[in-house]
Amino acid sequence: MDSKVDTPSISMLYQWIQRIEQITENMNTRLSAIERRLSNNGENDAIIPVQIEDNKSILILQETISMQQREIEELKEKIEDYRKRDNHLTMKIGKREVSLEITGIIGGLITFLIAALIFLGGKDVVISPVFLTIIGVILISSSIIKSFYSTPILKKMSSRIDRLIER
Repeated sequence: MDSKVDTPSISMLYQWIQRIEQITENMNTRLSAIERRLSNNGENDAIIPVQIEDNKSILILQETISMQQREIEELKEKIEDYRKRDNHLTMKIGKREVSLEITGIIGGLITFLIAALIFLGGKDVVISPVFLTIIGVILISSSIIKSFYSTPILKKMSSRIDRLIER
């Protein structure tokens, strides 16, 4: 997934969450003020009809607050889902994170192998159909493995390598 697309989406979700939290805080403040007014004016019988209306508004405010809290939780779950979709494999070298591309690494290793074979006089091996077929299968397999299986496996390997580098 393209990180340029995810970043605005996540920032928009954060803005939504902040707006909802502000509205919730405002409603909590209003609710507290109404409860204080009700508790202070509870002795006066002339205000009883107003208290009933205020109780209705308190219930409405409480329902609104609970709905917004549910929305906040749903948005937090969506943000967590976006974070889990991050399929980039990175390795930490010092303070810098470097993106690893397994297909590129395998392609580079194959290039070194071909260069070594040519240097040692194995030009016939390099241009043979069997050798080229094996290289094609290796590159296609690495792409398939990367697409389906690599992220969890390679992230474990990357974290182990990071720990070794830190030592």
